[in-house]
Amino acid sequence: MTYEEICKRFDHHPPRCEQTAELHALVRAEVKRLAVALNEQLPDDREKSVVFMKLEEALMWANASIAHGCCLCVQPTMPPNAC
Repeated sequence: MTYEEICKRFDHHPPRCEQTAELHALVRAEVKRLAVALNEQLPDDREKSVVFMKLEEALMWANASIAHGCCLCVQPTMPPNAC
């Protein structure tokens, strides 16, 4: 693994533009909406706890995908896919 790959995996990737920030917010809102709906419908048991743990995991991976893939906005000093 190269140093650049390590940086891409472990460095913080702040939103590079308003579009990226909005996409993070949209994904968070949709996962939260699903969590609220499931919380009302599912019984309070071990499986429900797993559901919420996996929703948190899904949100984390979705945000990582957005942050690592970025390039929703073109940066004048960066070529596409150089994020």
